[in-house]
Amino acid sequence: LAIAAGTIFGLWWGLLWVAVAGTVTAVVIFWLGRLVLREPVTRILSRHPKINAIDDAASSSGLKLIFLLRLAPLSFTLLCWLLSVSRVRFRTYLISCLGMFPGNFSTVYLGFAARHTADLATRLKAGDPPVAGDSLVHEITLYSGLLVSTLVSLMVARIAMKAIHESSKTTAEATTSSGKNRR
Repeated sequence: LAIAAGTIFGLWWGLLWVAVAGTVTAVVIFWLGRLVLREPVTRILSRHPKINAIDDAASSSGLKLIFLLRLAPLSFTLLCWLLSVSRVRFRTYLISCLGMFPGNFSTVYLGFAARHTADLATRLKAGDPPVAGDSLVHEITLYSGLLVSTLVSLMVARIAMKAIHESSKTTAEATTSSGKNRR
């Protein structure tokens, strides 16, 4: 949908619509999950210590971990549902939605570039003169921007996944050592 928003609305309006729609969707999922599904899911997940360790990490590390999860290439909907049944506070969850924006920007930009390319190809095929502002420099800038935004998104996702892995590992070790201390 973000690619379509970039194609239909352009870069900035598309980004605005995607950001608003993503945040509203995240809020609705959070409250549905929190109010309707939390109890049954909590009972099921209590049998899986590793998942409880992630919930502990999300609760204790809070904003940092959840923000990194939002930056990572994870399913948006699945992540929203999982966080909605966790012990994460709503305020932390809502602020973490800012982590969606870099990925949203890249995908909206992709749609914007695709539309520009299609419009340019149509004009060239029809033999129309270039639109004011179209030049080789403009084209290089547009596609370089697309390449840079994609590379930055991939790098951010990679860094986020490493940080998530480290945080989960640290939390799992802490959970394991606290379990040994109780015996």
